[in-house]
Amino acid sequence: VLGDAEWSLRLCEGHGLLQLDLPEGYPHDAPVPCLHSGDRELPAGFSERVAAQLLESFEPGKVCVHEWAMLVEEALQQFDTKDEAGDASSEGLQAVSSEQPSAEISAAECSVAIASGVAAAVGASLLGAGFASWGPGIYSHAERGVTVEVGDLALSISVDGIDSQDLQDFATLQLESVADFGPGLLGWTTAQRSAEPGFGDEEEGEEKPPGLEYLPDPQALGVKTDRELGIYTWGKALRKAAPPESQFNFNAGVLNGRGGGADLRTMNGLSEEVQRNVASCGLFPRWLEMVIHKVESANLSVTPAAKRPTSVCGSCGDTEDCQAAKHVEQCEVERSQNTSDGFQKIREVTGLADVMDIVHKFLNRDVEHEQLKSSVKEAEVRLDNLREQFDRFKRDTDGVTFDTDPAGRSRTIYMEVEEYEGKLQLVLKEHEHSRQRLQQSTLQVEHMKRWANRMGRSLAMFEDCVRVDKPADLPVYYQQMQRAVDKFIAHIVQQISSGKVQRKNMSQVASKEYHEARRLLADKDFLKVNCRVPASLDAGRPPSRQGPGGAEEDTADVHQQERDRCKNESKDRVSEAIRKVEHQKKKGNAK
Repeated sequence: VLGDAEWSLRLCEGHGLLQLDLPEGYPHDAPVPCLHSGDRELPAGFSERVAAQLLESFEPGKVCVHEWAMLVEEALQQFDTKDEAGDASSEGLQAVSSEQPSAEISAAECSVAIASGVAAAVGASLLGAGFASWGPGIYSHAERGVTVEVGDLALSISVDGIDSQDLQDFATLQLESVADFGPGLLGWTTAQRSAEPGFGDEEEGEEKPPGLEYLPDPQALGVKTDRELGIYTWGKALRKAAPPESQFNFNAGVLNGRGGGADLRTMNGLSEEVQRNVASCGLFPRWLEMVIHKVESANLSVTPAAKRPTSVCGSCGDTEDCQAAKHVEQCEVERSQNTSDGFQKIREVTGLADVMDIVHKFLNRDVEHEQLKSSVKEAEVRLDNLREQFDRFKRDTDGVTFDTDPAGRSRTIYMEVEEYEGKLQLVLKEHEHSRQRLQQSTLQVEHMKRWANRMGRSLAMFEDCVRVDKPADLPVYYQQMQRAVDKFIAHIVQQISSGKVQRKNMSQVASKEYHEARRLLADKDFLKVNCRVPASLDAGRPPSRQGPGGAEEDTADVHQQERDRCKNESKDRVSEAIRKVEHQKKKGNAK
């Protein structure tokens, strides 16, 4: 490490020197790679093609120094094994391009030896997992592309799109639990073909497997806890073969992680989520026990191979290259931690939680800076305008005197407003009373007009009374009615005096009418035809069933009440007028 922004890595025993210039925005901005020749001359154009492939494989937000170093070292190793420089360049480029997918594996085949008597149990497990039988010992699952041929002493498996070595190691390990061989084979192949190879989703209703808290006890396995191991992990996207300095290679590609929660773009084997997912694999305890026994029995250092970062770590010898790789990885971890701390501080300052929002904010900081400048200019212009306006008002009001007691005048105005508001309320109240009285008087006059016209028609044979159309006609009508009543009384007296009308006959007529009415009331047919609901039964009817004209059914009672009230008011007015006349007479006598 030459500085915070410049790294120089010696690779492949000095055959190549990789120089990286880290920009200020790293890891969101790509480093600038430059490959120089070491103690051996590199072919023409090799360094430029390697640098171009490294830049194509860069992913923003992901640390890449250690990965680029391993890719370039592998390309240099393959270059050393070739006789011609052109072949070396071609192979090197294939190793460097981590983004370019590798050649598709058409079908992986393997053969595993089995003990006698196990074939029947394996066949039953395959049938239970949904395999179809196509003859003695031949089973196939068309949907998953898996074919198994079970013999007496060997088991042959063919799977589309799976690495042969991984399939061989998985079958050997899974045969330790024959009853779960069929379901385990389908689950493992599905996980290997997923978007994140080796990590499958946890099925609904599936029993959750044990995690890190249920790992085997080190003392029960006889592990030496004071052993120092140099651990080195890698994936097949990074390397195609085990490092030559490693003493043994354990294949962790047979393990599947379940449960989700792990993002392999930002996490590695040191992340707790990845460790728990891999530890949830049913084969993990047996695989871990096998690795531990091998390490303890042979006193090995370990280099596990996996298609993704795993929670199982391996180690390599303390060679110079491994130490350089460890130092690079440690620097990458420290830089990644610093980047994470920086993002956390940015979240606290900006209030943004999403990483992409923060990235966009910093990518657009120039635009926001220009917008801020324009806002400042607008604010300054507005401030100048306000200052000019203030100065103009100051000049216009210079020498103008102001009232020194505005508070007292305001209080007087408020008191006057309250006084007039009180008067207004009294006038409004009096107006409301007058309006109600006018309404009642109008109703009373209407009743009197109808009654006067009805009585005028009844007494028309004695006196022609004027028709009452307006209140001014009432005095004339009462004068004519008085004459009509006098004539009516005189006519009745004459009839009684001449004997044409006798009191006994009048009583008989009234009695006859009474009995006739009683007879009609007792007649069922009459009651059925002329049914009338008593007014007492309608007292509790709801307004919704009375209809819009329900309030007018009791007009007779209302009219009677109005007549009584009018009579009382008339008596009061007459008595008041008499009292005033007597009072005037007393004053006149006193003078």
